[in-house]
Amino acid sequence: MRAILAAAMLLAASSAQADFFNGNDIHKYCKTDINLVTAYVAGWMDSHMFDDNLVAMAELTAPDEATKKHVRTYAKEIRSNICFPDDVTFTQTIDVICKYLDDNPAKRHFSMTGQFLAAYSAAWPCAPK
Repeated sequence: MRAILAAAMLLAASSAQADFFNGNDIHKYCKTDINLVTAYVAGWMDSHMFDDNLVAMAELTAPDEATKKHVRTYAKEIRSNICFPDDVTFTQTIDVICKYLDDNPAKRHFSMTGQFLAAYSAAWPCAPK
């Protein structure tokens, strides 16, 4: 039980929240300050990749199958059906989030965490297993 709690705390604590801005803010900056958008996307990407690495480490070090099952449950939430192609460019990730915000004005008031997940999982979904 302690291992499950430790894995859950590790996964929950790792995620830096990308909620400083909402979609309206970033949509505006896509048109007026692309450098800010670039930095913000880079921060989200770093956080996403870090979280993915933590999940992989938690899966590898889980002491038993029950703990691994719990880790995999959290992993699905963290990975959010986003599978970036090996050849995707950073510029593409910026273009995708800006286009997503441009194409979805009714959702722009939501936090950027959800915007990133929606945009990138639509653009680069993982292949069904």
